[in-house]
Amino acid sequence: MARYLAAGEAGLVDRPSIPRRSQQRTPAPVVELIESLRRERKWSARRIHHHLLGLGHQLHLPTVGRWLHRLGISRLRDLTPAGENARRTPGRIRAAWPGHMVHLDVKKVGKIPDGGGWRTHGRGSAQALKS
Repeated sequence: MARYLAAGEAGLVDRPSIPRRSQQRTPAPVVELIESLRRERKWSARRIHHHLLGLGHQLHLPTVGRWLHRLGISRLRDLTPAGENARRTPGRIRAAWPGHMVHLDVKKVGKIPDGGGWRTHGRGSAQALKS
């Protein structure tokens, strides 16, 4: 409605859905600097961000965090004391045949006596009232 009031019939024409602005990719030297600061000094994303601002790079904090995640070093536990990756890629679990491996979680919440509870013997039965 606002487009029609502002531009008349021309305001009702379909417009492209692409963004008006497109962000630029972070330069490779900046990404290398982010990685080296994380590996060598074990700095957080926030500290790296402030350091980069001090060097004159216009970079947002979420961008630094995203790059750390892409590099696989977003958590300190992913790095060894020397700065190498401590993450292992998970191995593939292979079943010998369909249904070979079944995962079952069992959680016993209530006190169900051996032999069953009231659903088996009825609510007022002597066996159900034993528990």
